[in-house]
Formats: sequence, C-alpha cells, structure tokens
Amino acid sequence: MDYNELGMILRGLGVPETIYSIGRLADDRYCLVPEEDGTFEVFWYERGGRNDRCAYTRQDAACWGMLGMIGGGLDGSQPLAPGRGTAGALGGAPITHRAVQSLLHDDAGGVFGEFTEEAWIQRFVVADDRTLPMGERRLIWPDPKQYPDGFADPAGRAPIRLEPGRILDSFGSTYTRLLYDIGTPFVERSLPLDYAHSGYRRWRVIRETPVWSGPVAPWFGQPGRGTQYFTLLPAVDLVGSKFIEEIAQ
Repeated sequence: MDYNELGMILRGLGVPETIYSIGRLADDRYCLVPEEDGTFEVFWYERGGRNDRCAYTRQDAACWGMLGMIGGGLDGSQPLAPGRGTAGALGGAPITHRAVQSLLHDDAGGVFGEFTEEAWIQRFVVADDRTLPMGERRLIWPDPKQYPDGFADPAGRAPIRLEPGRILDSFGSTYTRLLYDIGTPFVERSLPLDYAHSGYRRWRVIRETPVWSGPVAPWFGQPGRGTQYFTLLPAVDLVGSKFIEEIAQ
C-alpha cells in the first residue's frame, strides 16, 4: 500500500479529510509523515505534540499502521443518547454560537493579543501556509520540550481524577485530548483563532477519569494560565468507554 491507496481507502470508509493528513504535518489530525532518516511516523498531532507515535521502516507498513491507529473511529461517529450532543468527528458549535462568543468576549486583549493580525500570522503560521485559510494552515506551536502538550511547566502538571458530574468543554474534533473547565476564557487557553472556528463541544464526566492537569503556557500572543486537562485517550474513546458523555451547549 502507498499514500494514494491509503487515501482511497480512507475516503471509501467515509473518514473525514479534516481528521487525517498523509505526507504532511497538520494540526489536530492523524498524520503519516516521512522522516529524514528514511523512516515513517504515524501519530495524532495536537498542540505541537506527537501523541501515540509509531515508527515504521516501510511506507506500506506505515499506511497500515495509520488505518489501525484511526481504528474504531473510521466512520467518524460516536455513541450518543438520543437528542444529546453532536455525533461525529465533524460539527460542534460554530464561532457564531453564543457559547463560543461568550468565551471570546471575555478576552480583553483580543484574539491576537499584542499583535496585529498580519504580525500574528507572520509569527505563528508556517511560512508556506500564510496565504491559506484557517483550518488548512499549519501553526507554529511552542517547543514541546519546554511546554509539553501546551503545559506551562513540565514539573507543574499533575495526575488527577475528574469527578463524576463535572462539566468540561473543548474545541476541535472528537479526537482531541485537551479539555477545559467550562467557561475558561479563550485567552487563558492560549489557542489560535483557528480553534474558535473548529467546533465547540461540552462534556459531562460520568465516572472518575484520570487526566494530567496543569496551567496552560502563554502562546499565540495570549497569556494562558487557564487549567487544561490532557486525557489519556481521545474524547471519542472516553465516550465509547463511558467515562464521559457529550452534552448540548
């Protein structure tokens, strides 16, 4: 199998193109990319971090590995009770939704912080992608060694358990591993404006859920400092395992 065949299979299975990238890094997607040493890596790419990274010596093996990594989410759906939440890896509330607007309106400094929009793009968007629209352009994330998974301090994160009944939210697809306390202002998340357009969701914890917790690093012209929760599994798998459930905004 090669890249073209993999793409045909994924399209045939109905996998949304917004959750995978073949041959190129892309934010909030499963990626298959060639490395300088001739190997291939498959991983979930989020906030500049390569999660569940697997390395392969052959392209065909990496293609099969990507299919396996996407796994049970191939149809992009998740189990939900009737009338509850939004099914699928696509969707979520748009930027015009009142819940999203309330998070943005809490941002006294604006979504670009101290930068103009043009200066922000020059600083935080990969040079080759600066003319591309949001959702397609690659972003420049902080050094993962200094700010692993977007945490402000490698030693400042701690393992905790989220208690049942707690309400959290997220931006992006249901494959995300980053959750926040509901109502956390957008600037405290240190997310780019692209994320406000990527779909907003809310979740309720059903049973104790282990996560890494800690303050967010400053980035994208924003101060950060909000609390983020990095889950051990993608949100869609936590739903399937009945740790959390999606609820309406």
